Amino acid sequence: MLFIPLSILMGLGFYMMHSTFQTQATELAPQARGTAVSLFAFNLFIGQGIGAAAFGRVVDSLGYVPCFVVAGVAIALLSIWYVYQKQRIRLG
Repeated sequence: MLFIPLSILMGLGFYMMHSTFQTQATELAPQARGTAVSLFAFNLFIGQGIGAAAFGRVVDSLGYVPCFVVAGVAIALLSIWYVYQKQRIRLG
């Protein structure tokens, strides 16, 4: 019942974080923008590959619900941590 709206919400969260992280990667080293973007893409795809393998095992043993709960909580915590880090850096 909640699968569709929660999947949309998680997808929106991923989309918003992805574009923010990609922007940060390009601003991190303006003189080496290509290297920064390639490292960002490499880590993104490695993370997706490892995540798919790990969550595949969880789905086999526990089902889909724990996977979506863990992914949702992880995205929320990562977002909160990222905002905290940005505020801490901004304040000096």
